[in-house]
Amino acid sequence: MRFRRIGITFAVCTEGGDAERLIPFDPIPRVLAQAEWCNLRRGLEQCACALDAFMHDVYHDCEIIRAGRVTERLVLHNSQFRPEMCGMDLPGRMYGRICGIDRVRVGPDDYYVPEDDCRPPPPPASTTCWRTAR
Repeated sequence: MRFRRIGITFAVCTEGGDAERLIPFDPIPRVLAQAEWCNLRRGLEQCACALDAFMHDVYHDCEIIRAGRVTERLVLHNSQFRPEMCGMDLPGRMYGRICGIDRVRVGPDDYYVPEDDCRPPPPPASTTCWRTAR
């Protein structure tokens, strides 16, 4: 299948066997009531803001590392860490121009977020269209 070939998979680390599984996309769009969407939207915006706050801290004060919540090796020695971004203030402190936030419905009004992902902007020398609204 094309998804497996281009790497759109996920892993369940606690299970044996084939570590890479195809993401179960639903070809039928989900229709949500306005109240349900408003609730989901608040949560998704909160996740995006938390990711931006984390990235701002990583590229500025590194308080999360000093507090021992995340190891220096995990952040500063990560292949995605961009030292050229250190000390750079971005408009609106929006460091993630693309955020992918998975959600799984576990009850009528309850969702879990098994994974979230944020793509930082490229190094400062390039031109970028910044996310301007939440």
